[in-house]
Amino acid sequence: MSAVPPIKPTTADPKVTVLMSVYNGERYVREAIETILSQTFTDFEFLIINDGSTDSSREIVLSYDDQRIRFLENPENIGLTKSLNRGLGEARGTWIVRTDADDWNDPHRLAAQIDLAENHQLDVCFCNLRVVSGGKPDYLIEYSAWPWIMKRWLGLFWNAYGGHPTSCFKRESILTLGGYDDRFRCAQDYDLWDRCVEAGFRFGYVPETLVRRNVHDQCISKRFPEEQTNTLEHVSLRAMRRIWPQLSDEEAESIKWILRWDSTEKADRSHALGFRLCKEFIRRYTRHASPQDIPVVWELVASSLHLRLRKLSTFGDIMRAVRLWGEAVLRAKGRYRLPVGRTIRWLFKR
Repeated sequence: MSAVPPIKPTTADPKVTVLMSVYNGERYVREAIETILSQTFTDFEFLIINDGSTDSSREIVLSYDDQRIRFLENPENIGLTKSLNRGLGEARGTWIVRTDADDWNDPHRLAAQIDLAENHQLDVCFCNLRVVSGGKPDYLIEYSAWPWIMKRWLGLFWNAYGGHPTSCFKRESILTLGGYDDRFRCAQDYDLWDRCVEAGFRFGYVPETLVRRNVHDQCISKRFPEEQTNTLEHVSLRAMRRIWPQLSDEEAESIKWILRWDSTEKADRSHALGFRLCKEFIRRYTRHASPQDIPVVWELVASSLHLRLRKLSTFGDIMRAVRLWGEAVLRAKGRYRLPVGRTIRWLFKR
C-alpha cells in the first residue's frame, strides 16, 4: 500500500472536503457538480481531480467560477484509488465526503451527515442509496434499516456497510489506516470499510436517501469485472479468517456459497464440506454477540438456505441444507417467516 501524500498546511481550513475524481464523466459530471454546489451546508471545499480524461470533463469542471472548487489534474490516468489517495493528501477538511462524477446528491446531504457524524462522534457515516441503471427500474438500498449485527454478518461476504458515493468519514481516522489500498483498482471501498471495522471505528447511518447513483457501462465495476470480483473475494476471505483463522480457501469458499444471502449460480459440485463447517462458523461469529443479536444471524442463515435449495447439485446437500435450515428457523426465534408464495412457485418449478 503506498503512502498518502502529506497534508498541506493552510490557515483557512473548511470543515468538509467533498472529494470527486473524474474520468471521462462528461455525461453526468455537470449534474454531480451542481448538486454539491447547491448544498445547504456551505463550509466545504470541493476538490475535483481530473484523472486524465479524454472527453470534455476537464472543460466542464473549469467552466464553473466558484471559489469552493479546487481543481487538480493528474498528468495521466492513474485510476480511482490512487486519485482518491492524492485527494486525501490534498484535502483540508476534517471530514471527507465522497461523491462520484455520475452521482446526484440531495441538497441536505452534507448537513445531515455532518450533523450525525459530529453529534455521535463517528468515524464513518453513510446514508441510503437509490440506484438507477439505464432503462431498468431503480431500486433503493436502505443501509440505515439494517441492524449492525446484520451488516457485520453480510460484510463477511460482500460490501454491506454502505455505498462508496454515500460515505462521509473523518480524514484523520482513515489516514491512520494508510488511506485506500492502491493494490485494488475496484471495490477499494469494501477493503477500506473492512479495515475500519477491524480497527473498531464507529459507523453511523442517516435514515434518508440522499444519493442517487447512475450505473452505466463506464462504471469501474462494469469496465473491470474480473478485478472487481477478485477484490471482493480477497476482502471476504480476510474477513472470514478473522472469525476462523484456520479456514482453507476451499472451506471458506464453500461456507460463503451457502451463507451469502444473495442469489448465486447453481452449484457445480457438492458442498458437503461447507455444510459440515457452517454451524461452527456461525458459533464462532456469534460467540460474543448479545442474546438479542444472535437470532438476527440465524434469520439471515435461514433466508440464505431457502435461496440455496434450488441451486444445490446433490440430494445429500439438499438434505444437509434442510436440516440446517430447520435449525436456523428455530434459532431465529420467530424472526424468520417462510415466503409461502415463493416456496410454492419453487416447488412447481423444481
